Amino acid sequence: MAPRPSSFVADTDIFIDYLNGIERMRMVLDSPRNRVYYSAVTRKELLAKLGLSSTERHRIQMLLLKHRLIPVDQRIAERFSRLLSKYARHELRRLGRLAQTNDLIQALAHLRKQGLGQRTEQVAFGSA
Repeated sequence: MAPRPSSFVADTDIFIDYLNGIERMRMVLDSPRNRVYYSAVTRKELLAKLGLSSTERHRIQMLLLKHRLIPVDQRIAERFSRLLSKYARHELRRLGRLAQTNDLIQALAHLRKQGLGQRTEQVAFGSA
């Protein structure tokens, strides 16, 4: 029996590492066994970088086309809002926008019942 595909939501850092030539991330994103999703926030973060050349922009767009975009819908926005409320007095206020962006991606993965691939994650990629 063939191994079943792994499905996960990739954090922006996964794509950045891929684009920077990190072999582990290239293997993860290029594997036909992995079904990779990303958020609209990740797309914006990658394409909004100041000073991108047209070649770099095209390379990012081609990479994103290989994977599945998940738009932020009402359910995701509500889950994100609950996370913000829950942690408002803690880390999010101290860490600012970056933590909020990561929590939006986490909310997206949670609602889709998928694992979340992050650069700092020490466990294997795959479904939660």
